[in-house]
Amino acid sequence: MKTPFSFLLLFLFLLGFGQSPAIKIYVADAENDKNIGNAKVCLEGFEIPAIKAQYNKKEKYYYFTEIPKNYNTVMVYHKKYNEKGFQDINGLPKELKFKLHEPLQNYYDFDYETSDEQPNKKFYNYYVEDPYKIVIRPKKEMSYNDFRNYIYSYINENNIEIEPVNPVWERYKLENNIKENLEPYPSLHSDYLNFYDKNDENKVCYFPLVSGRASYRENSNIKLQEESVNQIVFFFAKKNGDKFSRFNDKIIMSLRINDKIVVSNTIIPLEDIKHRAVENYKYLLIANKEFNKKYNPNFKSAFPFYFGFLDNKEYIKNRMTPDFEMSYPVVIFDTVTFNNESDNIYAKLYYNHSSRIEDWKIKLLYENNSISGGVGLGLLDVYEYYYKNLK
Repeated sequence: MKTPFSFLLLFLFLLGFGQSPAIKIYVADAENDKNIGNAKVCLEGFEIPAIKAQYNKKEKYYYFTEIPKNYNTVMVYHKKYNEKGFQDINGLPKELKFKLHEPLQNYYDFDYETSDEQPNKKFYNYYVEDPYKIVIRPKKEMSYNDFRNYIYSYINENNIEIEPVNPVWERYKLENNIKENLEPYPSLHSDYLNFYDKNDENKVCYFPLVSGRASYRENSNIKLQEESVNQIVFFFAKKNGDKFSRFNDKIIMSLRINDKIVVSNTIIPLEDIKHRAVENYKYLLIANKEFNKKYNPNFKSAFPFYFGFLDNKEYIKNRMTPDFEMSYPVVIFDTVTFNNESDNIYAKLYYNHSSRIEDWKIKLLYENNSISGGVGLGLLDVYEYYYKNLK
């Protein structure tokens, strides 16, 4: 005959208290390494409901007692911090550790510099991630007008719920008080281009048509491209204004089925802010904050961060160190290419910083590529995991 106490033990076991965690997730502040106990940690997959983690207050970790089929992603959300996640379609590890950064102070463990004065100290490069926009460019050479017509038609014919946005054009409209909802990527020679003089190299172009250092300022080294190139880029945002998911985004996955285009993420590197100019970085943050307060931009269309604005340039310049050179951000267009070498996979991340190309090589220790086609910004999170755990 079973006692009431035995029934209680059985009840608690059935509720899951008798099960050991299938995965533990530790979350901490990247700057002070303090535990974050009020994050939202979820188990996710493609087009299935997210499952929220439980939290062990005593041992300070989040956990799941089981990982159901098709759940291959752990995501961490917090209002104060930049979200992070990890995905492996072949199975999640037993433990994950996330360090969260503030959105304007985000960096990755594998991207840093050292100095001769302090060779053992790492100076990380900062990034501002833009989850509201993706970049689409052609794989093969096409003229600007041809690619514009092709991608517009493809999106409409397949009912893909995205629309073109032009962050640089958006800034121009804000600063010049233009209220009209003008075409973000007009055909060349259209009336909308009347502010651009092809023969005047000192007149700025507000159309980021080529990956790399796009036309962000006067005397940009990239102008309107009428000849055929494969680096023409258009920004797109979701019609409903939502962010693109870090992993398993339905729209990103549907677009990557098309083998004629390249779909990439938007990340603004702040590498111009070196350890020698920490105070410069602070003033740039102030300038950005002031601009946002004045114009209240819609971040679906505008970039979340600019290096300097007309109203603030003198304010910033007067307070910067002499060796700091004012510049505008460069946007990462291509985030990754995969190269198969032997039985392993080497992932290379390329990004444009001024006129040079940086090359991150990280060895993924899998016989097959475990990175799904739905990876968005979270690709860098995955690489950070491999860098820390498998290097």
